[in-house]
Amino acid sequence: MSIAESRPGAARVKRRWFQYSLRTLFVFVLVCAIPCSWLAVRMKSARRQACAAEAIAELRGGLFYDYQMESSICIPEGDPSAPAWLRLLLGEYVFVDVVGVGLLGDHVTNDDLVHLREFPKLEFFMLQSPNFNDDGLDYLSGLPHLRYLEIHETRVTADGIERLRQTLPGECTINWDGKTRK
Repeated sequence: MSIAESRPGAARVKRRWFQYSLRTLFVFVLVCAIPCSWLAVRMKSARRQACAAEAIAELRGGLFYDYQMESSICIPEGDPSAPAWLRLLLGEYVFVDVVGVGLLGDHVTNDDLVHLREFPKLEFFMLQSPNFNDDGLDYLSGLPHLRYLEIHETRVTADGIERLRQTLPGECTINWDGKTRK
């Protein structure tokens, strides 16, 4: 005789819980994990991009974001597409990408360009610095989306530009001290 049967007046409690199989639980976890993993990867990339943007800003460089560009024309007063509350919650760089960077001044050196690698969608780059030479061009070679590169008043040689030209995408235009190369 069970305990429930031994108590007089004790009614059987009928449970009305939803019951799922273990397979359904695994499918549910998988469906939830895929968007969460995408968000985690995007947030990690956004953190690296934010650190690089901060380093460029410390060099008094200019940054242009994807929402500020429309068919290669900069619109500075553009707004990001994500709602403000979501950008505040997850961070600004989760929803925007840096597409343009400008660095001017003699305080910019070759090693300062290491930060450009954190901008995977960089399309436009302008540099003007007498401390920059051919050694710094290696940092530009790994930018697959670069479409326009402008280099002025540097110590870059024609050989360096030609070597860089071979590593950049075919549609990239290089303006080097007034000479345009496609």
